[in-house]
Amino acid sequence: MSEKFNVKKLAKMAKFNVSDDEALKIEKRTELLMEDLEKLEGVNTKDVKPLIYANELTNVLREDKVVKTIAREELLKSAPDRTDEYFRVPKTVE
Repeated sequence: MSEKFNVKKLAKMAKFNVSDDEALKIEKRTELLMEDLEKLEGVNTKDVKPLIYANELTNVLREDKVVKTIAREELLKSAPDRTDEYFRVPKTVE
């Protein structure tokens, strides 16, 4: 790692209070993370296709198609209770 991660300096700039023990723990964890990231930088990914999704699902929805529908008036004729334009149902929420 080229530069040591200074938690106390960063905490001061962000106006956070960080104890010396907390800062030391965070610095150690950050160093480990940076070491892992440096290892990843060495992996050859030249011939690897970009991964957009973790699985290869395709769209399973149907295409939009114009289909013949039943007119509102025709549907409302079979309703047991209705208004001019809507089905009327019993109240379920107080």
